[in-house]
Amino acid sequence: MRRSTGQGSRTRSLRTAGFVLALGALSLSAAPAHAAARLPCGAGLTVDTTLTEDLVCPDAGNGLVVRGDGVVLDLAGHRIVGGGSSGVLVQGRDVVVRGGTVTAFGEGISVWGGASATVERVTLLRNITGIDSDGEAVLRDSEVRANSRGVLAEGDGVVSVEGSDLARNPTAVSAYDGGDVRITDSTVRSNQRALDCDAGTLHVRRSVVLDSGTAVRVNGCAGSSVAGSLFVHNDVQVVDPALATRQIAFSCTRFLDGRSAPAAVPCP
Repeated sequence: MRRSTGQGSRTRSLRTAGFVLALGALSLSAAPAHAAARLPCGAGLTVDTTLTEDLVCPDAGNGLVVRGDGVVLDLAGHRIVGGGSSGVLVQGRDVVVRGGTVTAFGEGISVWGGASATVERVTLLRNITGIDSDGEAVLRDSEVRANSRGVLAEGDGVVSVEGSDLARNPTAVSAYDGGDVRITDSTVRSNQRALDCDAGTLHVRRSVVLDSGTAVRVNGCAGSSVAGSLFVHNDVQVVDPALATRQIAFSCTRFLDGRSAPAAVPCP
């Protein structure tokens, strides 16, 4: 009787254990895909990913490539440090990159044509280009410092800069060859050239441009606009104001302490 009871107990225990394991497997398979692990340089991401340490990629190539749509890449305060092409190459749509530093790449963050990304609370530091977009990019609550060129939109690319600080870049913002850059509630300071537009469009709202060598240069940028903004302590406010005002619609904007400025436009 005792032996029989013990065997039954073991059988029931095994069945229970198997049931629990089955439930565990079911729970794991039902959980949303997410990776939080050490990643190799050049890794392709198709699920939400959180860095657990700095990623150092000294060789040519990319830091990380985001291939999936809707992927969230959380840097979690870590750095992606490189010597290659792009720190984060975005090929998917509705991608989010947040919370860390990307430094020492050809392009800190690159958004391919047809792709889209929101970059928030990220420091783009000492890259050749901080963020380069042929697609759609939003740069929000971020710092763009000491890059050769901070923000670049080209071709069909659009970059919206919101609530960010762009400082100490030889060229802070460039809209080139069809690219469109939109700057809102941001500070562009201590750059050699703050806003540069060549055959693109540039829109500035409620922002401050200060302490730069040249604040604005435009060439073939009809349809651009500047509204509700302040330009102060720049050596040259606008290159060729007569030409610039035929391309840029200035409104509710003041120029202080700098040469070559358009007439101040009062607010309505």
